[in-house]
Amino acid sequence: ALLAHKTSPKVHTNPGTNPTWYEPVNYNQSLGGPGAQNLYYVVFACPPGAVWINEFNVDQAEAPYGDREYIELCGPAGTSIANWKIALTTVGDQDGNGISISQIYKITQNTNLPNQTNDVGFWVLGDVHAEIPADQTFTNTPDGDGYHMLMEGGIQLIRSMGAVEDAISYNVVSAVDDTYAMAMTNAGFVYAGANDYFFMSPVALVGTGTGRVDFAWSDNTGSGSYSPGMANLLQTFLDNEFQLLIESLTMGSDMVLWTTYTNGVTPYVMYSTNLLQSNAWEHVTNESWEVSNESFRIWFPVMTNSPATFYRVTVTN
Repeated sequence: ALLAHKTSPKVHTNPGTNPTWYEPVNYNQSLGGPGAQNLYYVVFACPPGAVWINEFNVDQAEAPYGDREYIELCGPAGTSIANWKIALTTVGDQDGNGISISQIYKITQNTNLPNQTNDVGFWVLGDVHAEIPADQTFTNTPDGDGYHMLMEGGIQLIRSMGAVEDAISYNVVSAVDDTYAMAMTNAGFVYAGANDYFFMSPVALVGTGTGRVDFAWSDNTGSGSYSPGMANLLQTFLDNEFQLLIESLTMGSDMVLWTTYTNGVTPYVMYSTNLLQSNAWEHVTNESWEVSNESFRIWFPVMTNSPATFYRVTVTN
């Protein structure tokens, strides 16, 4: 049959290793049963690491108790986090074993991150309080001591398909030590620090940059410095704006491509005749181009006599 070697169904005996950012999801098992070997791919709403836990604050030991707790997420403006989950976990033992989820919240409100500062937006899960601009609120009942949610333990940010996007652990100052919270790093958590629930001092990422890797956790941002729904104290987001829009592609003896772009970065064109092959993209040759304001036009001779040709536009800075 025509292209029989590329049709389905087909049994694959060696589909490869699950990328670490799929964990704990194993679709070979969940969709195909034990021992199944099915090729699959996952389309992410945003790249791994694009959205992260940016700040949190534990119980305030003042009346009414526990009224300024929150968890703040951060990521590129416009990113959809619909049906993602925030899981609150307990600590395990001194080796990081025995960690369990105590509460879980599905993100269903205000699910697209707004553009609040340099194409970055924030999303807040928090208490009902005038100073907490919560997109969603905690719904559990406080315990007898007035504590709501965030005692010693961990916070996981989980994608809608089940992969853990970010996970942090923390201690409260009143605990004897932070051995158990720090041991959670053995289970993939990042230790963020200690938070004193007597004062309005959050644990927050600080530094200057455009993404999670540019910032570091700090639990010494100062009393009263909590900032849910905005950049943290001592956190600066640099302008990372870049847009590239393909306006038109004209076919003839030459291919002519118009784009609109920003930041003065020059696009370049690559082509392929077979997307099933890895590393099949090649640069076009003998191209000419011109720039007018923010419009970019490139034209080049047709690269091949193939009945099907694929083009893509790439930029680097």
